[in-house]
Amino acid sequence: MERLPFEELVVEVEVDALVAADVQATANLYAPDGAFVTPGSTFSSLAPGLGMLEFHFSAFDIFSVGHPGPFSLQLLSILGTTADETAVSLLAPAWWPSPNPIAWKTSPRVPASPSGGQ
Repeated sequence: MERLPFEELVVEVEVDALVAADVQATANLYAPDGAFVTPGSTFSSLAPGLGMLEFHFSAFDIFSVGHPGPFSLQLLSILGTTADETAVSLLAPAWWPSPNPIAWKTSPRVPASPSGGQ
């Protein structure tokens, strides 16, 4: 097997959490032509304020699809609970989801807040 130029692609997404929460986030990686490349998920304990979610995508998965980058991260979903078991989820700004892919090089601010938008 041919050696790949890297082992994994790490995509960081900055989030602004209103409360501390343990979350699971999912998102999909897409090629510039809109072709699906691979799914991703991550778990994180977020503190109130700015935090970072890291998605790790295997180079093998990326190269096996055969599409060159740059890639975009789409269909971001964040679900979790606070210490008192209150459910939290993604509270998306009006521009999210965009009809255009968000380049993986960007770090959009996407706040996580308790369900119901409180």
